[in-house]
Amino acid sequence: MKRTIVNILIALFLVSCATTSFHEYAIWGKVPDELFSRSCTRLDSSAAACIVFDIGKITINTGTFDLSLEHHRRIQIFSSAGRDYADIRIPFWHDERVTGISAQTILPSGKIIKLKKSDIFEEGDKDGTRYKVFAIPGVQDQCIIEYQYELNSDHIAVLDPWYFQDNIPTEYSQFELVVPMGFIYNMYLTNSPVYDYKPEVSKFSLPNDQKCQVNKYSFSDLPAIYNEAFMTTPRDYMARLNIQLVEIRYGYGIESFIQNWKDFSDKFFYVYKPYMRGTEQLEDLADRITSQCVTSEDRIVACYNWVKDSLTTTRYRGYTRDEIGEVKRILSERSGSRVEKNLLLIGLLNSINIPAYPMLISTRYHGFIDTQNPRLDSFNHLVAYIDQYPQPVLLDTWEPTCPYPMLPPNDLSSSGLVLGDGRPQFKSIPIPSTINKYNVRIDELNLHETGDISGSMILRFDGYRNMNYRDRYSEAESITDFIKDQIFDEYPDVIIDSVDTTGISSDIRQPLTIRIDFTLSHFADVIGDQIYMRPGILQHLSENIFKRKERKYPIDYFYKRMNEEYAIINLPKGYTIEELPKPMKFTVPGHEYIRSINQVGRTVNYQRRLTISQTYFLPGSYNTIKKFYQNVVKHDNEVIVLSKVDE
Repeated sequence: MKRTIVNILIALFLVSCATTSFHEYAIWGKVPDELFSRSCTRLDSSAAACIVFDIGKITINTGTFDLSLEHHRRIQIFSSAGRDYADIRIPFWHDERVTGISAQTILPSGKIIKLKKSDIFEEGDKDGTRYKVFAIPGVQDQCIIEYQYELNSDHIAVLDPWYFQDNIPTEYSQFELVVPMGFIYNMYLTNSPVYDYKPEVSKFSLPNDQKCQVNKYSFSDLPAIYNEAFMTTPRDYMARLNIQLVEIRYGYGIESFIQNWKDFSDKFFYVYKPYMRGTEQLEDLADRITSQCVTSEDRIVACYNWVKDSLTTTRYRGYTRDEIGEVKRILSERSGSRVEKNLLLIGLLNSINIPAYPMLISTRYHGFIDTQNPRLDSFNHLVAYIDQYPQPVLLDTWEPTCPYPMLPPNDLSSSGLVLGDGRPQFKSIPIPSTINKYNVRIDELNLHETGDISGSMILRFDGYRNMNYRDRYSEAESITDFIKDQIFDEYPDVIIDSVDTTGISSDIRQPLTIRIDFTLSHFADVIGDQIYMRPGILQHLSENIFKRKERKYPIDYFYKRMNEEYAIINLPKGYTIEELPKPMKFTVPGHEYIRSINQVGRTVNYQRRLTISQTYFLPGSYNTIKKFYQNVVKHDNEVIVLSKVDE
């Protein structure tokens, strides 16, 4: 009853905030007593923290043609799991200025613990994204933390989106854009919590008679957007305000920025055109690379492999004019960003009369493309689009383990914008139809009466699993570290007796194969005269990957996949099988689980296969798929029971 009264008081407090100016309640250091009386937010009683308010204001300055952002965020911590939200990283571009940082913790007792200026640090790329980093001190349960700062920037054309939601609940979020008359911005909401929302618009005049317009957006009671299994990025589903300059109207004329997709395409095609022309240098290089080729596809493959393997991939900077270098520099240094390498590939192909075009994409972790609104930040990458019959080929040279004609998995988004002389076209990015396999084969697995197991296994990875594990291997310090950390990661005490790495150094177009001799101590449980052994070693699920009660976002697996494990288990002498799990098969749309298990003399033959044959599922399928995985967990953890017999 007490908690109910507290929640009602807080709800009334927030309603009053919404009906008056919230700034009256967002005074630095002023916290209503009601907040300290609660142990959770009414939006989600399980949340470890919540955003009490998040207030931002951007002012466009005509005299200096820059902008200033004022940002004030207040968070309440409810449990130890929420204390990580006191670790703050403020992102900014290297030529922007972040000043006036203040942060403090307000305890329920009223005590205030302030952040020291000496505890604010800066990190990041010298000529890229940087961060102001600090930890707000003195955090404990039910406390309030808050921080504020000002950011000044010369980048007034494309403003960073304002996100009204985060991965914890937000009780109130407000954003204002103050724009001088004559500056026309395209402002629109994505995932708006309110249908057909209209911002508050007001006007005022500065002392110099400069007229300004204020656009104010505010929302209350916004749920958290969690990062869940098999989703693109949580940002795709957060309520956000997108802001981009359309034009500036002077007394003597109009300066346009980007009006529509044709305008967008024309501007960028002009930037990329020098890379697409067949210069003498590119023609000579392309002729040398393809001198032994017979077919057009042979030439494409040769150029792709040369760019991918011969040029070092440098740090990504972007895809705009100021972020890419000249072809001569790329060739002379034998290095380039992933965008520069792909532009070079396009130039090589055009030099040998194979039509290739730049295709701007948004990678999976960057988010969806809004095809209705031309925005610079809709994209973060560029790939080569080769107009081949019967279907086009898309190539990306930055991933060294990616064989022709595959794309790196992070490129497998929905569509991209192809730039050419004509009208721009959005083209779909095809999802591979083949099933990508991870196969484990153990022809002889010895179970010992101590519960230890030993044997020899052959692992085989193909398709994207091949690429994925080759990447992991390249990052490992040694083959032993790779095997322990990536293959036997849930068995820290595994003993690796020997490894055959012949398959690791093979052609990347071929499946990756690894042979491992291993010993696992106490794999099976020995209780009295009985042994309890789960037959699956590497291919099993200990818990459901889908844990939430409901899901509002699609399930997107990237690509089709199959996990399969086969083992012949040799039983220890003096033991007989008491219980053997039954063969099992069950399916739901796009998912299939098959397990066969049978005894043959002193051995048990075990085979388990999990297949995902469809990549995309709407939220309405979530409960069905969640129950499917719950069944997988149940049957994967069934055990063989052995009993000791008198001899």
